[in-house]
Amino acid sequence: MASLLSKNFPVSKFAAAISRPAKRSLSSLKEAYVYHPKQETLEADLQALLWTKTQTLDKYPQSFTQVRNGLELDRFQSLISPTILSSRVYEMKEVKMKHKNKPRDRTNGSHKNFPISLMLNLFKMSLTHAAEYPHLHNLHLSLEPFISAGWSCGEDRMTVRGKVDMVLNTQQPLEQFYNTETIQRSVDFDFNSLQNTLTFADLKKHQVNNTFSTGAVDTSPAHYPHAHTLIVLDNGSYIEPPSKGVPEIQLVQKGLIFTFGRLYAQAVSKYGEEMIGQDLPTPECAQCIVTNGQRFSFLWYQLNTLKTDSLNEGVKNLVYIDRAGMLYPSVESKGVFKKSIADMNNHVLRTLISMFIA
Repeated sequence: MASLLSKNFPVSKFAAAISRPAKRSLSSLKEAYVYHPKQETLEADLQALLWTKTQTLDKYPQSFTQVRNGLELDRFQSLISPTILSSRVYEMKEVKMKHKNKPRDRTNGSHKNFPISLMLNLFKMSLTHAAEYPHLHNLHLSLEPFISAGWSCGEDRMTVRGKVDMVLNTQQPLEQFYNTETIQRSVDFDFNSLQNTLTFADLKKHQVNNTFSTGAVDTSPAHYPHAHTLIVLDNGSYIEPPSKGVPEIQLVQKGLIFTFGRLYAQAVSKYGEEMIGQDLPTPECAQCIVTNGQRFSFLWYQLNTLKTDSLNEGVKNLVYIDRAGMLYPSVESKGVFKKSIADMNNHVLRTLISMFIA
């Protein structure tokens, strides 16, 4: 990647391209199916693959496996319980009820923003180990960035747009997840096995501009031009009824679609409009963390092509999805004031920490 940027796409030119106004209108209004952050669809896991011409794989990227296996987990184990407890139990937020008929918040606000606080604290916890993992200094965290991209989906058009929870941008791109051989094998992948899927069920068509935004804030693109990790959160299960949590499959769909859209916009910023409808000279890669603060799923997405008008022709985009499960089952009380985390799942914890230091 470094040689590619220095020879054909200088870093300064790439940074300047992403530093332009986030919304870049490439055409007049066009009718497209719109996917937004609060969207839920009937067959979320299958529809997401069809919309983005994505093949699922069954293993971690090799580069991530090396990071994960080499992680000295004991450095973080003593910090993780206080990090969770400070977010879930001890950080309080004043809750003002606007309507008399609205159910009373029996948590007194302590859980209302728990997943947001947790991910912020986990990121700060990881930064305390920057001496051992100096590339942590290359990360930039943005809250509620706007992401937008539009693309051909067979004979129709799709667009993704809206504010997501958090993104990490980085000075240097992530190492390519899957090699050329794996990419070429994807040519033989056949989407006909998903032919009975209701592709656009629950989506609505609107007249929209074909705009592109990577989610990078105005002050960061020149220094942090590359996507690193998208963080998708849900705190519904911590709010009293009638609010309830979003099904995990819907959150994973949201993570996949917005990661694809983010990388698509990044590729257009880097290579220009003429790259639309073509295979990329070098893949764009990014991670995604999906959580309600207790249950975690992880995604590794590799964008290989912007040629999405035909599903079965050419190389496919690639993703590995690890629906890892619960980081811990519950918080236990010890005495009147003291709390503790029960049965920490080190498998999930190792993957989670490795996402930050990859």
